[in-house]
Amino acid sequence: MSSESVKDDCLAWAARDPSGVLSPYKFNRRVLGKDDVSLKITHCGVCYADYVWSKNKHGDSRYPLVPGHEIAGIVKEVGSSVSNFKVGDHVGVGTYGNSCRECVHCNDRNEISCEKGPIFTFNGIGSDGSIAKGGYSSHIVVHETYCFRIPDGYPLASAAPLLCAGITVYNPMMRHKMNQPGKSLGVIGLGGLGHMAVKFGKAFGLKVTVLSTSISKKEEALCVLGADNFVITSDQEQMKALHKSLDFIIDTASGDHPFDPYMSLLKTAGVFVLVGFPSEVKFNPASLIIGMKTVSGSVTGGTRVTQEMLDFCAANKIYPKIEVIPIQYVNEALERMIKNDVKYRFVIDIESSLKLLDFMINTVSGNHRFDPDILLVFLFFLGSQVKSETALQKLILAIFCSRIHPKIEVTPIQNDLSMVNHLWKFPMFYHQPSLFLHQIDLVNKNGQIDLFRNDNL
Repeated sequence: MSSESVKDDCLAWAARDPSGVLSPYKFNRRVLGKDDVSLKITHCGVCYADYVWSKNKHGDSRYPLVPGHEIAGIVKEVGSSVSNFKVGDHVGVGTYGNSCRECVHCNDRNEISCEKGPIFTFNGIGSDGSIAKGGYSSHIVVHETYCFRIPDGYPLASAAPLLCAGITVYNPMMRHKMNQPGKSLGVIGLGGLGHMAVKFGKAFGLKVTVLSTSISKKEEALCVLGADNFVITSDQEQMKALHKSLDFIIDTASGDHPFDPYMSLLKTAGVFVLVGFPSEVKFNPASLIIGMKTVSGSVTGGTRVTQEMLDFCAANKIYPKIEVIPIQYVNEALERMIKNDVKYRFVIDIESSLKLLDFMINTVSGNHRFDPDILLVFLFFLGSQVKSETALQKLILAIFCSRIHPKIEVTPIQNDLSMVNHLWKFPMFYHQPSLFLHQIDLVNKNGQIDLFRNDNL
């Protein structure tokens, strides 16, 4: 199915090249089909995949690239044949937005294993050759099959990370019957995926041990997440004490690490599940053969198990630990995520931060004049929503200068809304905005802000 056509403009943030820098971008979503749901996006989780494909780490990124596959929002329109959703429903969209719907896996609602391959929510190629654009955007159109009902009362911001981070660990836990109270679970890595594995493990009644290289995570693991044990994997004595004590291990670590030491922690017939992406996996055959151990891999999950997980989280009051950010902060957030500097998932407040940006763009696109105090209040309000002063400065200056300073060469504010780095030449703007506005001739003879004043240039 097409991911684009000619309907409403969609305001988004996109990467233009392998630098991975995201900036404002406009494009057209496809027209609503009879089986489609149009979703106003309110929140979108920030996933490691967003970083990988924004920077073309796998060599297959298609630019402009709009990331985001942990999407939560509100239904604003449905197609004529849609029966499962109505306007106003709270709905989520995960890592894929289409599949063949014909193979044995799709018929079993395990679409992530579609024989023809699922069409991913961003950077995927539709059947008509169009490129899918993800959730760092104002809205999205998706076939109803791939929409998930978010239970009443469950926060949309909390629901977003469940659609990748949550389901990535929940799916193999259910497949390998890790929901048996009294059994023991080891969790390698305590990030976006790992902390959800701990939460699910405790909800299932398991004895949970966090396996980490960082002592700084001990208090959080035990006192906040409720783990029963915390082991520093570089401490040989601690690892020896855990020998053959675990029924299950979920490995969420993406950095390279040895596997044999962890395999030795499993009981006979124990199960080791890999959901992280190290560059290679190596272990001694004896680690697998002796003790009849099982090694398995897993990625996200089909529509059946994903809906089951959402309902389970709502019923058991399981919420990911998140840091909500405006979209203007997303570049900094991606860099922090790579450094593991987040507890434990960034979630973008799409609706609020894009609404502010859209208001400003629409404002400067018309021939409007404002009282200086009103404009400055608005600018400071916008500034309070943006954690990066530099990003705010560049964005505002790019918009202003492209409209009122024709002697400065800038990118036109049309479909390409990328920030123009070389424009920032007025550091007094943020601290002395009134002086700044006078210096670039934005104040007319009556003392009003005139965004199109250029008669003195």
